[in-house]
Amino acid sequence: MEVSDKPFTSWRFLPRNRWLIALLVVIAYAVLLWQVSGFVRHRVQQEMLVSGERQLNIYVNNLQAQLEKYEFLPELLSTNAPLVELLKRPGDSQRIDALNRYLETINTITHASDTYLMDNQGLTIAASNWQSEKPFVGRNFSYRPYFKQAMQGQLGRYYALGSTSGRRGYYFAYPVRHEGGILGTVVIKIDLTKLEQQWQGRDTEVIVTDPEGVIFITTRAVWRFRSLSALSPEERQRILESRRYSGAAVEPLDVAYREQLSDSAQWIDISGQKRRRAESYLMLAQPMPEAGWLVHLLIPMKEVKQEVLDAIGASSVAFTVLLLIGLVMSQRYRRNRERALYEA
Repeated sequence: MEVSDKPFTSWRFLPRNRWLIALLVVIAYAVLLWQVSGFVRHRVQQEMLVSGERQLNIYVNNLQAQLEKYEFLPELLSTNAPLVELLKRPGDSQRIDALNRYLETINTITHASDTYLMDNQGLTIAASNWQSEKPFVGRNFSYRPYFKQAMQGQLGRYYALGSTSGRRGYYFAYPVRHEGGILGTVVIKIDLTKLEQQWQGRDTEVIVTDPEGVIFITTRAVWRFRSLSALSPEERQRILESRRYSGAAVEPLDVAYREQLSDSAQWIDISGQKRRRAESYLMLAQPMPEAGWLVHLLIPMKEVKQEVLDAIGASSVAFTVLLLIGLVMSQRYRRNRERALYEA
């Protein structure tokens, strides 16, 4: 049989379609990476949501337990006879000295930050810190919401930066009653700084915001007294009137809200003053209705990005191996066909 001098037609076909084949390979590769990255991203995000909600519950319960340790104390103290007697005779120096020492003892036993007694005008007449450099005795705190709430017969609650001490604290206040009237208010201030410090040094960030969205507890110190969004004039006015953050300039964080993942979770970017690139977080939130707070857990999204990159790398290697196997098998097939035609 005569062997044709013309090259095998498959070799003429391949050069003309080389770019088309290459384009199809590139498209297949791009589709593969898109599908893999989307699948891995969704899976990791769902895992982070489940894990994050568990962590957030722990933080909220921890914070709630800390508050509940002191919540009952003002009401208990309000029934104490020495407090009632001093409010009835506020000018009695011996009673003032005795009550100062008594409140100091109570403060030491309970590990509270401060314990003090105010008359019905908001004037402090006895305090546990009576021997400190900046005692509360003689100072008027009638502008504080916790005092106003207590004078209305309620348990007052409030978180603020101390206008005298300059220390952050949560206040519980309760009315001191006598013969159907309210003589004054007893207040306990607790320090949550230790709790904040215990939360630091982990892979996640925790922030607690007030009703205006101002951060007052945070594991990232540079975020303290910053707001998650720009404050309205009304919100700024409320903060000024209550002197909640006396001396602190409340400015908004540079937060970009990227994607709402659920009712309580979203993907955000936070740009820092000293960081050129924004940091991405999965932010979960849970309210504390009685305190009026919102507790947020921020999980760095770098874990998602790393998982996606790892998956893309593994997929690329697998795709390349399969492509090389395909090329080798195709080359072997063509050689076998040529050999068969030549021998024929």
